[in-house]
Amino acid sequence: RLFVRPKKIVLDFEKGRAMGPVAGDVASDIIQNVASGIMQGVASDLVQDVQDGNKDFVGELSVTLVDARKLSFVLFGKTDPYVAMILGDQVIKSKKNSQTTVTGLPGEPIWNQDFHMLVANPRKQKLCIQVKDTVGFTDITIGTGE
Repeated sequence: RLFVRPKKIVLDFEKGRAMGPVAGDVASDIIQNVASGIMQGVASDLVQDVQDGNKDFVGELSVTLVDARKLSFVLFGKTDPYVAMILGDQVIKSKKNSQTTVTGLPGEPIWNQDFHMLVANPRKQKLCIQVKDTVGFTDITIGTGE
C-alpha cells in the first residue's frame, strides 16, 4: 500500500460534507458507522479520493538513516547535526542528534530512523541529502549529496 501525502482534512457533519483524503480503512469505518445516506455517499467519495491521490505517484522510496562518521564540527559550543532529505517537493528532516535515543559523540551522530517518500518519476527525480548542524540559533550545511 502506497503512502498517501497528507492533506488538510475538513469534516463538517452539520453540512454533510467532508473534504480531503482519509485512509481507506477510516473511510470504510465511516461508511459502516454512519446511518445517514448522505454521509455514506460522502464517505465512499473519500475512498475514491484516496485512490485518486495515488495516481500521481508510481512508487515509494524507503530510506533508513543510520549514522554519520567523521563529520566536521566546531570545537566550541554544542553541535547538533541532522539530515534534510529532498525528493521533488517533499522535504523531510531527521531528528537532531540530541533528540535521538542514543546520542553519538561529536562528529558521529546516530539517528536510526526510517523515512518513506513518494516517487512520481523515478528516472528524473533525485534524492538530495543535506547534512546540517545547528550551532547556536543558526543551521549550517556540512555536506550534500544526490
